[in-house]
Amino acid sequence: MANNKTMYVVSHSHWDREWYLSHAKHNFNLVRTMDKLIEVLENDDGFKTFHLDGQIIILDDYLAVRPSMAERVKKLIANGKLKVGPLYILQDDYLLSGEANVRNALVGIRETKKYGNPTMIGYFPDTFGNIGQMPQILKGVGIDNAFMGRGPVISNPEKVGKTDDGFAEFTWVAPDGSEVIAEQFIYWYSSGMELPEEEDALNNRLGELLTNMSACTKTSSILLLNGCDHQPVQANLSKVIEKAKKLGYDIKHTSLEDFLESVRPYRSSFAPVVGEINQEESDGYRTLRETASARIYLKQSSYRAGYLLESVAEPLGLLGDKNGLLNDEEMFHYAWKCLLENYPHDSICGCSVDEVHRKMEVRFAETIDTVQSQIDLTGDRLVAKLCGSEKTVLVCNCYAKPVTDYVEVKVDYKEGETIPQTPILYGDDGSEYYPVVEDLGEMTVFELPEDKFRQVFNVHRFIYRIYGTFAPAKITALTVKDGSKEEEKGVWYGDGFIENSLVKITFNKNGSFNITDKNSGKNLKDQNVYTEIGDKGNEYEFMPTGNCYDTSNDIASIVLDKADSQAVTFKVTNNLMQQNGKYVEIESKITLYAHKKGVRVSLKFNNECKDHRIRADFAWGTEFATHNSAGQFDLTKRNNCFGSNWKAPHHPQRTYEFIERLDGKGNGSVLALRGHNEYEVLADNGHTQITLVRGVGILGDWFDFYTYDSQCLREVTAEYMVEFYVDGEREMAIDEAYSFHKPRLYAFAGNGKGEKASDSAISVSGNVVVSCLRMNENGENVLRIFNPYEVAQEVKFSKEVCVTDMREQFSGEKITQTTLAPKKILTVKFN
Repeated sequence: MANNKTMYVVSHSHWDREWYLSHAKHNFNLVRTMDKLIEVLENDDGFKTFHLDGQIIILDDYLAVRPSMAERVKKLIANGKLKVGPLYILQDDYLLSGEANVRNALVGIRETKKYGNPTMIGYFPDTFGNIGQMPQILKGVGIDNAFMGRGPVISNPEKVGKTDDGFAEFTWVAPDGSEVIAEQFIYWYSSGMELPEEEDALNNRLGELLTNMSACTKTSSILLLNGCDHQPVQANLSKVIEKAKKLGYDIKHTSLEDFLESVRPYRSSFAPVVGEINQEESDGYRTLRETASARIYLKQSSYRAGYLLESVAEPLGLLGDKNGLLNDEEMFHYAWKCLLENYPHDSICGCSVDEVHRKMEVRFAETIDTVQSQIDLTGDRLVAKLCGSEKTVLVCNCYAKPVTDYVEVKVDYKEGETIPQTPILYGDDGSEYYPVVEDLGEMTVFELPEDKFRQVFNVHRFIYRIYGTFAPAKITALTVKDGSKEEEKGVWYGDGFIENSLVKITFNKNGSFNITDKNSGKNLKDQNVYTEIGDKGNEYEFMPTGNCYDTSNDIASIVLDKADSQAVTFKVTNNLMQQNGKYVEIESKITLYAHKKGVRVSLKFNNECKDHRIRADFAWGTEFATHNSAGQFDLTKRNNCFGSNWKAPHHPQRTYEFIERLDGKGNGSVLALRGHNEYEVLADNGHTQITLVRGVGILGDWFDFYTYDSQCLREVTAEYMVEFYVDGEREMAIDEAYSFHKPRLYAFAGNGKGEKASDSAISVSGNVVVSCLRMNENGENVLRIFNPYEVAQEVKFSKEVCVTDMREQFSGEKITQTTLAPKKILTVKFN
């Protein structure tokens, strides 16, 4: 061959552990595939190595059925013939929190080490888009490379070999400047699958590949991926490669690591690609972004499970340890594995058959039960230790910064206990808190004590809602006493309005609302109109059809739902026409709290219509050309309008925590979410919409898999918050959006020994966000923070901390303060 390229053949099988078949059926096939693979690896010296898809969970799956094969597998790993890890699962980056993306790597590396050394390859063969901060995450866990199916070229195939980023190799740069070597599979991860043994066919196949791939390769190496989805091992590959060599091809059977080392010397010639790789330069079709709105009920369960684990259970474990309890790290590791099991891309994206997602609902429920049980156990032990002989409330600040917010707590009074008529809560420092009390009445409950048989008894239950400022990473004990003073009213209402000292909310006849900043007089109008349109697409893709309906001309029912000194809620009932010719009744509860600018919306309706989509619309105007999406350690700036290549009639985007718009004059809005990931900024009027439900009846892709459950014929719920801010308030509004997404306070109540709670475990000051506060498997306290802004932030810690990488390995640097660069993630350990 008159070509100086070396062809690197890497055998693999991209194993979606559940997709068009249930996990059980795919797993049955996995066992047969692995049996054959091990046979080939052990008996064919010419078959050099096999890449096991970069996710260790499939090896766990196999050995759960074939435990007798464990030692043989370990030997193959030790000999380099089987490449495993480093990730636990092949996730969808956008639909996981930033912390979950990190933990996927940490859990994966830890689990892989049970079998041998992990293959430190950042492997994303089929991820539905790649988040901008992934290079920083990879570098943080010790990986300096990324291999991906959906790279820059998939957005615009006309770029292949013609533009700087039209080559297989590029340098992927995170917003903070972290860089990894990247390889995009221009001819997909099936480029070298089923190479023919017959000489003419082999020569034609390799010749075509060599010609095509040489044109888009900057190095002397060409990567051929010998496999595809659930691809059985090509047992005759060693013979095929020997024939190819005789035909004159420079070809070798090898690993991704070997290929990576061959391209490293060319790194200076690789074009930089900065930030997310999200097919923004494509024609807009088949981007797979709309998987963010497939089976939204799964995304909501994911949010709930992730929030409880990351932001409540783990910080409580650390605080419990500081107060003399034992942190159960093994339970947390187990919970993370349970949660991550639902995060493969075809699982969390909602683009599989019904059997898959029914099992996911059970997994999420079991994960939530596990995590909530751990929270409750920690709470019971803290109550027994720190509460006094009088009824005491423990407010746990699970965040490493002071938190000023509301927290609700369940307070039970047993028979014979005196119930205060006007409870006041007192702190050790003499501070007073005046809770709003909701009386739930008498009920029968049970407990499962750790030292005796189950107990059944009667209680009178109340919910106390408390507002205050609570010290960082600390448990504050508040003693309940009877008093006569009540909190002064901080929020008012009248006919069609709610207001506090900061903002006034007025309702329009159609049920939408306007927000007026009382200090400046500036306002935001027509928030929360509902829209509906038909969808003839599938789980992967929205395809509009039929008429468009909305509630802009509806005459809504707007009535007071409840009011107290801290909050006022109005109930708004809308009737929205649907594709089936019937109206759906949407009940929305709109709440404004004292001391808060954000307007909270909680809604529900029964979805009885098929093949359609319902959204909430927010009139944010056309005076801004860009907006920010919060997710995965970043505020990602995106253009409102699509690019010149975009042909699709819609331009959906994905978010995780919230969306922000700025008008260039210091004013802006945030829309914070809890488990809703799809939004769109409309090009014609600048309105921002979030998808509440999208129902379709088919999976899509390569076969007609009908999916009745993906019509989402069930009760639909949503929670979100919209906040309008003026010049000088941006950082406060963004912090409020983060804290709405993941509330930072958690509380327990009861009676106990009355021991004094420990001081703050740690405090961090500066305009940064806390991602992680936990004890790791080595009993070390870990804090992870990040700077989502485009300017550096000055950060101070309350004690000396040890700087680590994301694997929590000490860098040798100890600090008490630092300047955190824009978009930077920082992990530290502390005593």
